[in-house]
Amino acid sequence: MRGLPALRATRLVARSLGVRRSRALLAVCGVALSTLLVAVQVAATRGVTSTVERYLGRPGFELWVAPRGIDNLLRASGTIDAELVEAVERTRGVAGVDRVLRQIVSLAPVQRGRAAQRMALAVGYRPPSGAAGPVALIAGRHPAGEGEVALDRAAAHSLGLRLDDELRVNGRRATIVGLTTGSNLLATQLVFFHVAAAEQAGALFGDTSFLALRVAPNIAPGALARALEARHPELSVYSRAEFLANSAREVSIGVKPLLAMIALLGVIVAGVLIALLLQSTVEDRRSELAVLAALGVRFSRVAAAVVLRALRLAASGVGLGLLAAWALGAWLDRYRPTIQLAFEARDLLLVSLVFCAGAALASFAPLLRVARVDPIEAFRS
Repeated sequence: MRGLPALRATRLVARSLGVRRSRALLAVCGVALSTLLVAVQVAATRGVTSTVERYLGRPGFELWVAPRGIDNLLRASGTIDAELVEAVERTRGVAGVDRVLRQIVSLAPVQRGRAAQRMALAVGYRPPSGAAGPVALIAGRHPAGEGEVALDRAAAHSLGLRLDDELRVNGRRATIVGLTTGSNLLATQLVFFHVAAAEQAGALFGDTSFLALRVAPNIAPGALARALEARHPELSVYSRAEFLANSAREVSIGVKPLLAMIALLGVIVAGVLIALLLQSTVEDRRSELAVLAALGVRFSRVAAAVVLRALRLAASGVGLGLLAAWALGAWLDRYRPTIQLAFEARDLLLVSLVFCAGAALASFAPLLRVARVDPIEAFRS
């Protein structure tokens, strides 16, 4: 613009594009709700995958052995018979073997009239430091004998049970001697039992599902894995990292497409709200924009002001939405632990960037309207 200082021109443009407070508040609330929806979905998925990572990523066991064709903890069929277990134990380079039993079971309160039964993933281990034991006990102790289980706190909450209560596991009575955390997979939860006690009790739980191996010093885990698979073709052997990645993939494989769709819809809704707000502002301030054009204000300066306005609205809505998501996560953790939300900085940053990028794209439609403003309109009555 000729003859008018740049700072003054910027102020004039900003004043001409002022948004009504009520409209801005509605747009910010709409963006906040969209952000809340996307952030909660991302945090729920992250909660499941982080549970698997904490559960299977603990050090101490370098290799996992499974029946041929099984590559994760969540979906398993078939078992490893006793002869194979003994053969693996005798293999050179194997410093220790921990048997893991895994089976889908039904859980139900003993007392009638309480919550209906639900399915859970029962995992047998050797307390207290077995490969498939709980990440942490928040109350009670590890199972020590027949008829004792440690139950995830989300499953206990949904069943209306507490520590020392009795429940039915596949129709048989058991006592909850421990409550665990880090064992909620959203679609199901984990219940833990003593593998040796289960063997003595009979057929409540199945045979060996997996073997967790400690590798002897100076032995390469990869070489030992290849040797075991060559010697026992009916087995598959994975490193801890591979088994963890496969299990995390399995637990989230059905959620990711839904997450992508919800995130896309959320960004679209937020973008449409911002575009409509800016479009109406341009229409309301058409005469002021015409005056600016007549005074020689560059279109680039007006365009920058429109995009900046869109980004400010998006940032306000995103900040409010993320704060609401964090508050919801804290409330759920305290009162409804069946849904676990895990917020990570990288996820929150990604959500913020996606919404701001959507807002910037949404400003193009109002910009096209601004470009059509004729300076001659400034001289009309």
